Amino acid sequence: MTADNPISGCGFDNTLGLYEIQSLPEIFTVEHHARLDPAAIELIFNCPSALSALPTPGPRPLLDLSIFPSGICRFDTTGPIPAFTGARIWNSTDPVLSEEVLADLPAASPCTETATSVVAVAVTDSAADDWRPVTIAVELDGCRRILGDGFTPLTASPNIVAALSSTG
Repeated sequence: MTADNPISGCGFDNTLGLYEIQSLPEIFTVEHHARLDPAAIELIFNCPSALSALPTPGPRPLLDLSIFPSGICRFDTTGPIPAFTGARIWNSTDPVLSEEVLADLPAASPCTETATSVVAVAVTDSAADDWRPVTIAVELDGCRRILGDGFTPLTASPNIVAALSSTG
């Protein structure tokens, strides 16, 4: 025997009971932690759960990319391979790395500082026939560059670094 959903007089699901439940006062909460495997991280957050190394700069402009990230993955880069340290959903307080924002950023100067923390987002290469995904890394310290494999590095603004450094 299966439970039937309550139906309104018009034949639609009657969800009024859910509103009544939401209006109840909260007595306590229990936080549950769930581990996601790399495939789930990439599916849910649409960001890379692994980086073998930071992207290698090249001559193409980052303006060739369509940047509509849905997630931000964070990495500790103090070891030989960047280590995944968490992910979060892109939200409205994050900077929009749009073509307009990127066009206003200066090219990164030569720099030998090493970043200890980066965030990575997956974006689309709209100049490629197959619109392949490209990983963009933003150094949160060190040289504070925006990097993409084969793309000219840009200097991340303090606002971009601050917004991407937040854990919220």
